[in-house]
Amino acid sequence: FPSSAGQSINRIGAGSYHVFAIRAAPSLPTFSGAGTYATIDYGRFIRDFRPVNKEGNPVKFVKEGKNAFKLKGPATEITYKVKDSFHNKVRKDKIFEPAGTNIQPNKNLLVNEGGFFCYRRGHESDSAVVHLTYPENMVASTAMPGKKGKNTSVFYASNYHELVDCPIMVTLPDTSSFYVSNCHVTLTVFNESGRKVSEGIREELRVSMKAISDFFHDTLPVNEYAFIFYIRDYTLLGEAMNGKKPGLLKTIKLVASIAGKGFGALEHGNSSVYFLPDLGEEMLVESVKDVAIHEFMHIITPLNLHSECIGSFNYENPKMSRHLWLYEGVTEYFAGLIQVRSGIISRSNYVNSLLRQKMFDSSTFPYQKMSFAEMSENVLVDPYKDQYGKVYTRGALMAALLDIRIISLTKGEKSLETVVKSLYKKYGQHTSFSDETFFDEFVKASHPAVADFINRYITGKEDLPIQEVLSEAGISYLSEKTGRMPQSPFTDIRFTAMTVDAKRKVKKVGEKALLPLQVNDRVEVGEINTHFGRSDTAFLAEGTTDTLQVYRKGQAIRLFAPVRYKEQTVKHLMFFYSNPTEQQLFVRRKWMGS
Repeated sequence: FPSSAGQSINRIGAGSYHVFAIRAAPSLPTFSGAGTYATIDYGRFIRDFRPVNKEGNPVKFVKEGKNAFKLKGPATEITYKVKDSFHNKVRKDKIFEPAGTNIQPNKNLLVNEGGFFCYRRGHESDSAVVHLTYPENMVASTAMPGKKGKNTSVFYASNYHELVDCPIMVTLPDTSSFYVSNCHVTLTVFNESGRKVSEGIREELRVSMKAISDFFHDTLPVNEYAFIFYIRDYTLLGEAMNGKKPGLLKTIKLVASIAGKGFGALEHGNSSVYFLPDLGEEMLVESVKDVAIHEFMHIITPLNLHSECIGSFNYENPKMSRHLWLYEGVTEYFAGLIQVRSGIISRSNYVNSLLRQKMFDSSTFPYQKMSFAEMSENVLVDPYKDQYGKVYTRGALMAALLDIRIISLTKGEKSLETVVKSLYKKYGQHTSFSDETFFDEFVKASHPAVADFINRYITGKEDLPIQEVLSEAGISYLSEKTGRMPQSPFTDIRFTAMTVDAKRKVKKVGEKALLPLQVNDRVEVGEINTHFGRSDTAFLAEGTTDTLQVYRKGQAIRLFAPVRYKEQTVKHLMFFYSNPTEQQLFVRRKWMGS
């Protein structure tokens, strides 16, 4: 853990010709899936590559491209230095921070192993032992099995795939843990500001993890899970976003400092790495909930359900899978479904906020030019890679429609949840399905008519049948409507800039405001985006009174506003049928829970 570079030693057997490669291709280790689908080229950060033979003499080598080193003779030891990606900016193929590496002397060491450890080509199945030495006042956290001491740790991986699937963080201790059902959950946090936040994050995660446990009927597929958080200090920016005025020049610098940062998370088999901004304690803690559910749900796909493209991943010349709709789309959908079924969000907010926002982004996918499966297979290259973000919006919306269709076709005997669970139990962590024939297996596990949905909307180039499918659950849908409709109750009200928080703070209340809001009141983002003076089943009549829940000085209160109409155009309107049929009500309850 030197001050300027990490050092790695790789011991190998004798031989006459060896090629070593630092992991080059997308962040897609076996059994972990990916929160980033892009070329990484970790080899750019390797310096002073020095192989020696058993006599201690240097072995000549040549470098192949950015990531591989070809030895001209046998070597018994290789040493090299690693520059970290956090402090070495690159313009092309920027590394997504949760997949990156960090070296801060006596503060933090973030080891995404693909950026530190090379592998011998053709020997990815070889086992590995990692020795770490660090100051006694620090702790090492990882999901990798091993032995931890006061200032040393030894970790064991059965192969290279397992090694890169278990990131390590060494940091000053800010840790916490709890149990959910059979699973022991640990949290390790490094916060640049030095503020201890693991306890607050733990309490937020307990709610999310309980909802996940309910989804799995109280038995989780893993017994141990590690959350690793790197928190960047943006508290001054958070204060500016919430009304404080640091001055124009300072504000510009603050905004510039956050631009281009890859905030988010990267999932692994039984751990996940988070790179998040600290904009203030409340905003930080509340930002964890949604993303944590998504990352944890990857324990289903692709940890226990994946094709050979992942199971036998080629780090140098990757073949990408057709099934991002499954790995990311279904996972994102399940993350939202869990929240509505557990009561974390209401049915109305689920439909009119979460699903509706995905519809806006989904509508820009060029489905007539490329199918979703085609985009998945070619996600590393233009023009397909520009559409990657649609896996979280169109992919999730696609999964919701597929779920409703399966429930309707099978009269509730099956759902997307039961189909996926049956398939992940069939395959599991160590067996891959065929990327080419998996759709046939999925149809067999669900219903023959599901083939039509797949052929038209996943492998085909037709637009999603949103109105048709939602009607099966007793929900009306209009892609666009123009006419006299209730105006937003937030007319002449200014909010502070959007934050990672689930709520926005009122900055100014004008004379024409319809709601009796006060400065510093907080309003849920879902309410701001979807509140049109409506009930679940219809618009409220003009002249009636609407209500809204806001948070004032930490207390939830109800405010009242007159419903006023105006001429406008609104997109993606949805209402629950006021008189659904028994079948529609049955499908809706099977879908969102009763």
